[in-house]
This record gives sequence, C-alpha cells and structure tokens, in this order.
Amino acid sequence: MTPQDEAAGVLVTPATAQQNHDCTDHSTAQKTGTFKPWRTMGFDRSKLPDPVAFYDARGLKLLGRGKWRTTCCEFHGGSDSMRINIDTGAFICMAGCGARGGDVVAYSMAADGYDFKAACRALGAWVEGQPIRPLKPTPLSARAALQAMNPEIMLAAVAAGNVANGVPLTDADQARLLLAAQRFIRIAELFA
Repeated sequence: MTPQDEAAGVLVTPATAQQNHDCTDHSTAQKTGTFKPWRTMGFDRSKLPDPVAFYDARGLKLLGRGKWRTTCCEFHGGSDSMRINIDTGAFICMAGCGARGGDVVAYSMAADGYDFKAACRALGAWVEGQPIRPLKPTPLSARAALQAMNPEIMLAAVAAGNVANGVPLTDADQARLLLAAQRFIRIAELFA
C-alpha cells in the first residue's frame, strides 16, 4: 500500500494487500504494519429503515393483510400490481414489468438509479469513520452445523408427528428429545 493510499483512507483487505504486493499473508502484513483490518466503512443492515415506514415515506399505500401487501408500481404506473413483503422489504411487480428485489436497498437502487453504496448512504445504512464489527468466528461452518443438526431435526419431526397422531412418547423418547433440544440450543448459540 502506498503512503497516498494510507492518507486517502483506502480500505485494505487481504485481496488488495496481495494485489499491491505489500505482503503475502496477514502475519507478514501485521508485523510490517502495512495491513489495516477492515476498519472505516461498510454496510450495516441494522441501520436500514423499517420496510413499512420506507414505503410509506415514498407515498405508497400498502393494502391488504399478511406478510405481502399490495400497492401501485412506480416502475410502470400500475395501480395495484406491486407486492411488498413488510418483513424484509422485498418487492415484485406482478404485471410483468420486471421490477423485483430483496429489500429496501434494492428498491432504492431501482427506483432512484443509485448504485449500492449510494442507496445505502441515502437510507442511512452506510457507516463511515467507525470501526466495523468483526464477524465472530465459529468453530464450525454453517453447512457442518446443519449436518450436525439433521438427525436431531428428523427425531423432533418424528416425535411431533407421533404426538399429533395420538402416539404418546415414552420416557426414553422424551429424554432423547430433550437432548436434541439442548443440541439445537448449543448450535444456535454458536451463530448468535
């Protein structure tokens, strides 16, 4: 990394450090002082506005009940063709104009012509000048956690089916189900 990059506050990641040939791994970079961990800017999903408030502020009336609400489509002018998920902010036009996205950031990008960073800034979800929270390392990958939970999930599903059909659980079944629940909790705590 050049002194000009340092002065400009360039974000240095392992990939950019290798591109600049300043170092070949984290330990060398940390010893030489050329590696600065991800530090001063980034997207913070927790700062996004509530989807209902976001769409109301844009003048869209959300009609109906349930998770998906109906409104007009700003993209083609349809009166009631847009569906909006009030939990995630996802949207899709059912009239076929092609408007769709997974959250309010995607809507802002499509409706206002912003790129990702500009949309996040406009929504107040782009953090600058503050350290970014590092991700908490987990002892196993998400895939490994799901594989470990699979037998427990199957056991819980069979037990639920038995109870639903009037088959009582034995003491051994209840003890095994309790053990499965404790394993669920332990694995969930790893990713919390």
